[in-house]
Amino acid sequence: MFKLRDELFDEADSGLIEFDHPAYGVLRSTMNGFIEFGHRLTFWHFVFYGIMVREKDNRTEASFEHAWEEASGNLDGKTKERLLVYRKKMELLAVKHVMFGTPEAHIILAPLALLLVLAGLLVFLFSRGERTIDALDEVQKRFGGIDDAAFMNGGHRSVEA
Repeated sequence: MFKLRDELFDEADSGLIEFDHPAYGVLRSTMNGFIEFGHRLTFWHFVFYGIMVREKDNRTEASFEHAWEEASGNLDGKTKERLLVYRKKMELLAVKHVMFGTPEAHIILAPLALLLVLAGLLVFLFSRGERTIDALDEVQKRFGGIDDAAFMNGGHRSVEA
């Protein structure tokens, strides 16, 4: 977030937007808020926020969304689009922190992700039908050298039928 805030500052310094423009102030103060309190964000904040807060609550005068709409309303298209990139990056950093930086998210999301990957793999394999067998044959050919090395290191005992 520090780096992103510095990039926003550099763009304002290069003339993208005036430092005293309300849209710059909203983004910068929100980034400062994430810097100051972001380490306290947890997976549960997102869960409970999603359950308890309604769409209309995001439109109150005290909300970020309301402040952003009001502050960015008079910007030209290029500037607004560029600032939206910063907003999205800011929000993505917060989500990444919650998803990858909090232990409870790992406890909940890791098994879920593993299940989704396995389910996707099974769907992929079974949806391919005959092509799956051909693909597995190709994989087997490519792993032949690895199989040979394992076989040789395994003692190379002959197996009698």
